[in-house]
Amino acid sequence: MHPHGKPAINAPFLLNAIDHLGRTIDPSVLSVAQEIGPGAVRYAEKVVGDPALAISLFEETAATVSQTRRDKAASGKPDVTDIRGYQKREEPR
Repeated sequence: MHPHGKPAINAPFLLNAIDHLGRTIDPSVLSVAQEIGPGAVRYAEKVVGDPALAISLFEETAATVSQTRRDKAASGKPDVTDIRGYQKREEPR
């Protein structure tokens, strides 16, 4: 049991490859999203107060990044070189 009364969950963080709007998430974006997801969703959950909404917003963001990369490729613009750079880092307090 977690010290604050909530059970500790040791489940892996899994993200859908398609967001709730039916947009696909590029495998390279999905890979990075799986890495940064637990921290990003914990932070978003604090902000929005709802874990399901936090995950939905995170999936939407991953799908938007994927679409942006596809749009850039279609127009001949250079691709993002560091997908992890899309992660917004929490400001120190």
